This record gives sequence, structure tokens and C-alpha cells, in this order.
Amino acid sequence: MALFLNAVSSGAAATCVFLLAAAPVSGQVAPPATADTVVAIAKPRNPLPAEAQSAKTTCFSLIAYGDTRGLRDGVAEQYEHGLVVDDMLRTITRLERSPEPVRFVLQSGDVVVNGRDPKQWNVSFVSLINRITTAGGVPYFLAPSNHDVTSAGDLESPGRKEGLENYLHAVG
Repeated sequence: MALFLNAVSSGAAATCVFLLAAAPVSGQVAPPATADTVVAIAKPRNPLPAEAQSAKTTCFSLIAYGDTRGLRDGVAEQYEHGLVVDDMLRTITRLERSPEPVRFVLQSGDVVVNGRDPKQWNVSFVSLINRITTAGGVPYFLAPSNHDVTSAGDLESPGRKEGLENYLHAVG
């Protein structure tokens, strides 16, 4: 499930929230993966404009969602996440020429079960996000969570460092 946020600005931000429902669409092919290096997410076709260029922008939309980890992580692309991405792409296309186009997608983390495992990022996750940045053309931002970098209390934990390194490789 994803949140579609439509932001209107006039000094103070007002936000409307709509839920997007996922509809079934055929699966996608995952990119080739290596055993130990996470593949970077593709750069967006339409990056965010410079601050000066967007200073007078008063209306835009964004999509926010989270927790896409699943049983297929490291084995196959995340099917359910794919359904959500399909719906996001339809929304991005529908609003592209409207006064409130989708400017970016924000994910709140827990994108894989075990962020220390590069295969989970490469096989199950990155190809889906590439669809957002290339077919959808919008930037994607990820705030990592405990499954992505582990919930180890010790910031120097080797497992935490592995997860964080994989996250940083993915987001480029």
C-alpha cells in the first residue's frame, strides 16, 4: 500500500492523502546480481530541478510508502512490491501533465528482510525501483530502517556496517 501525497504550498504546507490500491500486472525481470556488491538504483530520467528553478512551485505531488520486504527476498523480485510500483507508475503518468505532477517517491525503509545480503537488494528490489526512476522518471529517496541496516544497538557492529554499506551502494 502506498500513500499518494498531494502538496499545496502557500506559506504553510497543506497535504491531502489518498491510498493507492495495487492491481495485478505481470512480473518484471531482475537485473543480474553479483554475490557481494549491491547494484546502484538507476538515476531518474527527470531529476529534481535546482532550488532556484522551483522556488515559485506551489503545487506538486509525491508518493510515500514503506516496508516492502518479503518471503521472496534474495530469491525473486518482490511480487507484491511490483504491484504497488505498477500503481505508482499509473499515478505518475496520470498526473504528469497536471498542475500537481508527482515530483518524487519516498520510501520509509524495510525494503529487504536482511540488508546485509546483497542478493536481496539485487534480485528482489533494485529492478523495481529502476522502474520508478526510469519509466516513471522521478527521483526515489529511501530512509533506511532496521531490516536494511540491522537494529544492532552498537553503531560499530560489523552487521550494521554491512547493511549500511549495501544501502549506500543501492542509493548511489
